[in-house]
Amino acid sequence: MTRKINNSYELGQSNAPDTGGDMLKTRADGTLVWEGVADTTFIPYSFQGSNYGFSSGGHTSGDGLSTTVNRFSFSSNVTATDWCDLYFGGRYSSGGSSSTHGYSIGAADGYGNRYDYITKFSFTSTATGTDVGNLSTIRHSTSASCNVDYAFNNGGLYNSTVLSTLEKVSFSSDGDSTSHGDLAQVKNQPAGFSASDYGYAAAGQHGSAGSWLSQSQIDKYAFSSNTTATDVGDLSVSRWAPTGCSSSTHGFASGGNLSSTVIDKFSFSSEGTAASHGNLINTKYFASGSSSTTEGFTGGGGNTNSIEKYSYSSNTTASDWGDLSQVMFRPSGTQY
Repeated sequence: MTRKINNSYELGQSNAPDTGGDMLKTRADGTLVWEGVADTTFIPYSFQGSNYGFSSGGHTSGDGLSTTVNRFSFSSNVTATDWCDLYFGGRYSSGGSSSTHGYSIGAADGYGNRYDYITKFSFTSTATGTDVGNLSTIRHSTSASCNVDYAFNNGGLYNSTVLSTLEKVSFSSDGDSTSHGDLAQVKNQPAGFSASDYGYAAAGQHGSAGSWLSQSQIDKYAFSSNTTATDVGDLSVSRWAPTGCSSSTHGFASGGNLSSTVIDKFSFSSEGTAASHGNLINTKYFASGSSSTTEGFTGGGGNTNSIEKYSYSSNTTASDWGDLSQVMFRPSGTQY
């Protein structure tokens, strides 16, 4: 093909970004050049992972906190392995996934202390995670939704106050979170979901300790604008502490409360009440959620170490997908 750059013509072939070849590049002086790049230089971002799920932190029994990051394969049913350690071993954290790192955001310990840590670990290195910033408000029991640039932290609990605030954490530059509007309703222990342009937070609790009220509401907010979320529907069952997974077209909420096995499915393109999508094998609450391109995975939760998976495309009971290396309760989930 013939290409004109800076008023001169050149011959060459431009390939798609995910196959490598010559790519158009702007030099520091503003001129444009064609430059050869490797086939791994441009890999389109996808929230769903293709390789592994990760279940991080939480506690193992009683108030014993864990710093362990478990990694399990999406392609083979084997016991998870200890991948690395978190910077801080907390529970009730939310999990965010960039294309290269997993994030653990906010936390609590077993002694009434709450933390505003933003920490991350590498998907490709077993080095101990690092502290990269702080939330503007100390909180725990949140959920996260992600796009290519940010993790968005939804709701949560500060002392005994249930929050509606949204905060976003940058993947490209380490630092503190910034405000991104509010949910339509306060939410403690919601599930988070990620579409291409929108984040969702569903279910959870409102009220106060001793008189908690379960929710079914699904809130939706734009990644691109700092505005209040809107109520776009409901889950089929009110509950708190369900696990959220996301396909490219739907959100899936599984388990929750102390006795739920329900898997709900709702569309990102059409708003309304979620539909039943089968059941988990066991009751699970405060489990980690990891999203592959074809299946959702729940890890730990309810003082178990089991991993269950369910298909996005078929409404059937989940299947056993091995075990975490240890019992993990209230961990956070990510994927790569």
